[in-house]
Amino acid sequence: MATQSIHTVTGPIAPEKLGRTLIHEHLLVDFAGAKKVTRDSYDRGNAVKRMLPYLKTIREQGVESFLECTPMYIGRDPLLCRELSEASGVQILINTGLYAAGQRQGEPEPYLPQYAYDLEAEHLAGGWLKEWYEGVEGTGIRPGFVKIGVNPGEMRPISAKMVKAGAITARHSGLCVASHTGRGRSALESLDIFEKEGVSPNRYVFVHAQAEKDLALQVEVARRGGWVSLDGIGPKSAEAHLRAVLNLLEKGYEDSILISQDAGWYRPGQPNGGEVRGFEYLMETFVPAMLEKGIPQATVDHLLIHNPARAFTVKTEGA
Repeated sequence: MATQSIHTVTGPIAPEKLGRTLIHEHLLVDFAGAKKVTRDSYDRGNAVKRMLPYLKTIREQGVESFLECTPMYIGRDPLLCRELSEASGVQILINTGLYAAGQRQGEPEPYLPQYAYDLEAEHLAGGWLKEWYEGVEGTGIRPGFVKIGVNPGEMRPISAKMVKAGAITARHSGLCVASHTGRGRSALESLDIFEKEGVSPNRYVFVHAQAEKDLALQVEVARRGGWVSLDGIGPKSAEAHLRAVLNLLEKGYEDSILISQDAGWYRPGQPNGGEVRGFEYLMETFVPAMLEKGIPQATVDHLLIHNPARAFTVKTEGA
């Protein structure tokens, strides 16, 4: 018999318990680079103190769940996330995976460890699956999704390897793969890799789809069955995000849209974590703007409740 669950930092929950969800946010990010990043660069207690009020604010707005999209080697901290979840009442999902989206032409990817170049995709996926089965970094906290990143434009070999490893992980675990992509052509190429690996396109999330200005390419990803994540919502980008949402809705792809803000975050090395952009804008301002444009409340709820639950539910076969 198949079972369905979503894995948070405090344990698995039934999909219907996920509730209103921000699907792409950050609590802590450290861009020091894979060779330099260390937990010694910040005090976890101070990070909790700094970020907790922001989570409490969205919980008061009715947000129940939150995907922390920081990958390993950029500041992923499962214990920080669990402490913040328990203190705020917000259900938090963390990830497994590697990020290959910061590479400059002719230079190595700064946020990847050397082993990412040395190992084949199958071996990388094996490490991510180990975290899925056993928990992250010895904490017992299991990831709720895979987070990868690829370069924009024609996909480089290291990025293609990340996508293949993500697809393999999805095939064996059922986890959804959120891929920092930002360009439609790269997203379509990623879907080709998923197809070749025999993985359903509904296990792929086109992260930062708002960066693709050709709305037809956003629609094409949705047509092929992938998730279109419009996740940079803020005061300066709200109008463009609203156009993209309306376009996908008009084309009949209500079941393919995910929305969030890519907001946050605590910055190690900066006084008191530096400047933080809170998570309240979407519920406070963007949702009312959607309603003013004639998007029904039921559709808003579909995008914030139903779609995240479908995207991040893991189906497993049991006795």
